[in-house]
Amino acid sequence: MRLSSWRRPLFPAAATGVVIAAGLSVFLWSNAASGADPKADPSTPEGFSSLAQTKADYGSAAATFGADFPADVKLPAMSERLQQLSDQSESEPIFEDGYVESELVTIWRCAWERSYFNANEKGDAKATQLASDQLARYYEIDAVKRWVDDPDHLWFQEVVEPANNGDFGPLVNDLELSCGAPFAVTK
Repeated sequence: MRLSSWRRPLFPAAATGVVIAAGLSVFLWSNAASGADPKADPSTPEGFSSLAQTKADYGSAAATFGADFPADVKLPAMSERLQQLSDQSESEPIFEDGYVESELVTIWRCAWERSYFNANEKGDAKATQLASDQLARYYEIDAVKRWVDDPDHLWFQEVVEPANNGDFGPLVNDLELSCGAPFAVTK
């Protein structure tokens, strides 16, 4: 399942057993009685992974992501994020295959947006250019090609191009509305 647009919800919303995160459905599935791993449970839909498997998938996906993350921005711990989703649920969540990679796409974009903002605030021309260059290659990243449906590159036109022209307002708004903590600019 592809993200329907470049914008995504800030926080997953729990309602009727479904959590939406990064544009992918994360279905809550209870295996508490059996203690079985959802991958091994024949009643679990194909294409989903357990919490433990999803945490393990994050390590391998991060190692093979194919794009560097900025050194000046603190990245969120995916294991903590996944545990928060689990803690919000009355049952053990299962995650649609691809969830981790699509979340990494969002983290990468948000981290470089924040790095761009930080460099501009410091007046660091070299770091500003590096962040701008990284964001310009967003659509070239394989994971973005798989998970982001933005054929007209609207995110780049609406967020990065204004920043490239000195208007960081749309970038700050995207950090607030699409990225959230720890990327949002606190005022």
